Amino acid sequence: MNNGGKAGCGCLIFILIVVMVATGVFMHPLTLRFIANQFRYEDKIFPSSAIFVPRFQEDKAGELYVEAFRDYWAGNGKVIWIEDEKILGMSIIEMIHRMAKARNVREDAVRRLEVGSEQGADIVRIKERFERLGCTKVIILVPEYASRRFHLLYDSSGDDGRTIFLVKPVSVSYFKKETWWKDPMSRHVLANEIRAAGSYFLRRFTGGSKGREGQERRDGRDERQKGLLTRMSTDGLRIKADEGMFVSAIAIDRAMAFTPCRFAVWCPCRLKSAWGLTGYGRSIS
Repeated sequence: MNNGGKAGCGCLIFILIVVMVATGVFMHPLTLRFIANQFRYEDKIFPSSAIFVPRFQEDKAGELYVEAFRDYWAGNGKVIWIEDEKILGMSIIEMIHRMAKARNVREDAVRRLEVGSEQGADIVRIKERFERLGCTKVIILVPEYASRRFHLLYDSSGDDGRTIFLVKPVSVSYFKKETWWKDPMSRHVLANEIRAAGSYFLRRFTGGSKGREGQERRDGRDERQKGLLTRMSTDGLRIKADEGMFVSAIAIDRAMAFTPCRFAVWCPCRLKSAWGLTGYGRSIS
């Protein structure tokens, strides 16, 4: 009796059952809510030097800015920094100033921060900007679905500790965390966030992420060292030229040692070469 093909058929049925069960578990609402919760991160908020609001194009109602005004009135930040960009030729900061004026927030308390590039916001430049401003703690207001990624981007544990970034997630109306798989807008923003998080981890894995900040610092250090070496080589050439002239003067002096006119020629030549040309006896610039 030939039973050769029955074992293979049973394995295929078992694999099919496992795939169906795994798909059912993955598509269960509890699993989908769990996935959405993994993108949420929250720091404990303390009174800070500034409040920073990054730009999110999907935040068309300005909910992040309204939350920033609330935190400002609560005393959590002294200044509100807005990542600025232009929409139809109009700067975002102009619209935010109008919103602030309607809520009795001083105009000078809302300031623009324009450090973007063609690829988006430059995290390294933003960090350096806040460090130059002397900010010790900065609260970052982001939608809750992006809070985990911003925690990774602005994590201060590996830095010098000069500026601490605190991530505060904000619940926005256009993202339905509990039923995100049913809402097209929620699915869209979460898919974009998954893609952005995957890109971040890919850069980390390939050594291109943490390394961007370190690369910029190394480039600056290399430029300083190159300039120092150039100055040293220039000074060295000048000193060698001076030494050569001084040695020539000594050779002339020794050659004239046995001539009768030694004292008639030796003194002017020695003094001119040693003091007038070589620069000995004065500081070499």
